Amino acid sequence: MTTATPTTAERIRSAFARDGGAMLAVEGLEPADSPVHHLLDDGSFAITVPVGGAVAEKVAAAGATGVQAVLEMTDYAPLPLREPVRSLVWVRGRLQQVPAAEVPALLDLIAEQDPNPALLQVNSGDALSEDDARYTLVRMEIDSVVAADSTGAESVGVGALLGARPDPFCAMESCWLQHMDAAHRDVVDRLASRLPMSLRRGRVRPLGLDRYGVRLRVENDDGDHDVRLPFTKPVDDVTGLSQAIRVLMGCPFLNGLRARRI
Repeated sequence: MTTATPTTAERIRSAFARDGGAMLAVEGLEPADSPVHHLLDDGSFAITVPVGGAVAEKVAAAGATGVQAVLEMTDYAPLPLREPVRSLVWVRGRLQQVPAAEVPALLDLIAEQDPNPALLQVNSGDALSEDDARYTLVRMEIDSVVAADSTGAESVGVGALLGARPDPFCAMESCWLQHMDAAHRDVVDRLASRLPMSLRRGRVRPLGLDRYGVRLRVENDDGDHDVRLPFTKPVDDVTGLSQAIRVLMGCPFLNGLRARRI
């Protein structure tokens, strides 16, 4: 029996890969923007905070003791929905400063896996970066990770996070859903025809896409309803995705071929 949905660990890894926006909260301080938040192989997070900001100064002053903090990741829907937040992830742990000698190698390691432009604005200790830097690098030793969406909340262990991978389509998901909603309403309508009759009276919008299926958001008078339409089996590439979507639509030409004229 195949898994019909991604695991919570997979959803968390995909949310961080999509980078919908993260804030770092420390008690008594204003939340700090964190454009880089990368899970390292040792189970800690490398996080950027504004240079000279209150969080960076408090972490530096704390030394080896560290500072308790919460990293909040918000996963937004790629379409303008009534309720735009698809899920939230909270990572709680202790922040410590990354030794200056280790910063360049750590930035290179992160860039190999996630070439985030914000890495170019991190203080790496050389004269040029001192002038242009907007962020400093800190490390969070994780105490707990919790994800919440419309189905509820669940705690995930660090081991499960390390063993999971982002969905293969998470990088293209936003553009794909926006294009479907704007240029292929016929596809949305065909998918909506698979919904229970009670949900077809609302406004149906594409909400999510992953290797396991498509999610639709139905907005009607009694609230919002999220429905998953699962593929018959998980897919791993664009060809498999195209075929799986056609199956959901009830299209007889699974490879996109036109019927021959007799």
